[in-house]
Amino acid sequence: ISIQTPWMQQQLVPDLVVIDEPLTGLITDGAHKFFKDRLSILITTSTFSALTQTWVPGLFSYADGATTKHYRYHFQAIFLSILEAAREKDVLDFSDAQRKGYEEAFVWIFILLEDPRNEEELAQVAGSLLSGCEHHYRKSVHKVSRAQGILSKDSQTAFKRLAMDLCTVKTEAEFTATVEEIQNKFPQLFPWLNWWLEPEHARMIFDSQRTMSAETLASLPRTTNAEESMHNTLYHIAGQDHDVLPGLEQLVYAASWFELRHRNALSELTYLCFLYTPSN
Repeated sequence: ISIQTPWMQQQLVPDLVVIDEPLTGLITDGAHKFFKDRLSILITTSTFSALTQTWVPGLFSYADGATTKHYRYHFQAIFLSILEAAREKDVLDFSDAQRKGYEEAFVWIFILLEDPRNEEELAQVAGSLLSGCEHHYRKSVHKVSRAQGILSKDSQTAFKRLAMDLCTVKTEAEFTATVEEIQNKFPQLFPWLNWWLEPEHARMIFDSQRTMSAETLASLPRTTNAEESMHNTLYHIAGQDHDVLPGLEQLVYAASWFELRHRNALSELTYLCFLYTPSN
């Protein structure tokens, strides 16, 4: 079940003007405390409002699970709201379900639009537009380095240095050499390393493996912390542990709260422009 007011949709489809500022893109994450049933999540996609200088919601979705299919429905709703845009730029929490759901929705919407590319070609395009959350990779490196019985204290620093080098090396040769060094020095971490080396994961995190253009990547935020902050704001405005229907009602209320804040900021800006307009 997705909820989007007309104002929320407008935030996802800004005026198509040429800008020199970095783009903020869209950020998507799942909140697990909004609904009482802990198997249910609130999926929120947010965009940055230049007017209020805050992140605002573009779409809320109630999901009774966190599978690829659940995220596909959410992203389908997003794409239907922003057909005017040539492509979308999202930062997702690093889960296979979110990534695959995004790609399936991307393929679905462009087939609906009778795009001449086949499903495989569209999936490749979708993958090239995805940017993973470097913050979550760093957290994973820190967590695995401190896991009891895996690395000695003396080797933790060396491992973390090599693991973070994977993010910054620029050439395939440097990347391969760093991978081999980690494999040789820390063979006990093969399963962890191999997961991050899967092409669909590596291209979202490691500079030398990316398919996204450098210009597009530079325009995007590198973490989903803004979305996590959005969840805290929603908890403050609308509470937590809701049954489904009361929760949906609270989401409508939250949307109106963000819209009112936006309108108040717009009114203040209009008033200031009126005050400082030179008279003839």
